Amino acid sequence: MILGECPYEDCDGHHMLGVPEVTPKFGKETCEKCGREYWMYYSRFEPEAYTPEQFAEKWSVDEETKVITQR
Repeated sequence: MILGECPYEDCDGHHMLGVPEVTPKFGKETCEKCGREYWMYYSRFEPEAYTPEQFAEKWSVDEETKVITQR
């Protein structure tokens, strides 16, 4: 399980997510409390939740090839 907080500063929601079979991996989640979408970096060692803005600062997404690369 990945336990953590919603990445939005004005939300005090929490998440409890299952760990995928293969990690690390990225995915989009929706906060149950505020209803906003965020990016999740699924990792067994250092999972991290990002707002779309935070994610765009660190990562680049090629929608055509579905490849995410670090900036």
